[in-house]
Amino acid sequence: MSYHLEKIEKMPCTNDKLIIFGRAHYSYINSIFGDESVRSIIQEITGNPGELVIQNSGVEFENSFHHVFKPGKKKAGIICSGKEGYQAIDIDVNDTLCQSYSLMAYLGMPFDKTPSKDATVEQKYSKHMSMIAMYRIILNDQAFLELFNTDIDYPEEWIDSIDDTNEFPIITKYKTGPEILKAVERVLNVWEKYGWMYFVGDGTCLMKGGKKTRKRR
Repeated sequence: MSYHLEKIEKMPCTNDKLIIFGRAHYSYINSIFGDESVRSIIQEITGNPGELVIQNSGVEFENSFHHVFKPGKKKAGIICSGKEGYQAIDIDVNDTLCQSYSLMAYLGMPFDKTPSKDATVEQKYSKHMSMIAMYRIILNDQAFLELFNTDIDYPEEWIDSIDDTNEFPIITKYKTGPEILKAVERVLNVWEKYGWMYFVGDGTCLMKGGKKTRKRR
């Protein structure tokens, strides 16, 4: 368990750091906030109409699970980030953020919905800052904190997959709900500083003006 988030918290962005961030994000954001128990807590405390739904996806999402939002209004269709176009992994190859998009839709959080094929880097950056703001609102909700710390069994499936040879159940390292959420906050901090670049284009660092840095060989 030698992995520490300190390795990626400091600027500048490097492509190696983005790879580490991507794994940390998947471990502490996608896995946790894509978990049905956590999403049920969010629905319980907000009481918003509609339902967070998990669907089996097709080849467009590598035949895995896909998170969507089903509004409570009669005859309302399912809101799917892929169909809406602001999630497009053929353009932004690491954008596996359907968990976040569906939460944004459920909570009514405004964000830039310009389709990825048309969106500028600035618009995509704005979209990610909105996601981060949403998670910070959730983490500052006392009702959420109380239920997260008392009503979840912290499943062994929450794995820190920091590299191909080193992975472990998150609960074995962080022990308690509050400690897990501290790790989530640190991942959010990196996401805000430069981690958002991982989800834009080919997932490498951006220079001023929106140009990509050269990939390391």
